[in-house]
Amino acid sequence: FLAAQFHQIAWSDRMLPIECGEAIEGADMQAAVIAALAIETGNRVLEIGTGSGYTSAVMSRLAARIVTVDRYKTLVEQARQRFEALGIGNAIVRQADGSNGLP
Repeated sequence: FLAAQFHQIAWSDRMLPIECGEAIEGADMQAAVIAALAIETGNRVLEIGTGSGYTSAVMSRLAARIVTVDRYKTLVEQARQRFEALGIGNAIVRQADGSNGLP
């Protein structure tokens, strides 16, 4: 979910750069957010800001369905490719400005 140059620091507690000038939270913060959501089997989740797709991939193991939205085509395409490669079939990625919710 990160460029090869960042693999060694992927589990750090700091923001990590991704494509399109964006960044993702450290794995510890992402885990805390996911835990706070208390996602249960059968839940449907809307994520605004797909980023690398990592958070959606983790949540896809907990929820029945994930819809994730990002405004950057590059991030959307990369997330789709990652989900397909990992066999994640319950995560839907849409390109849109999520500031208004799900289009």
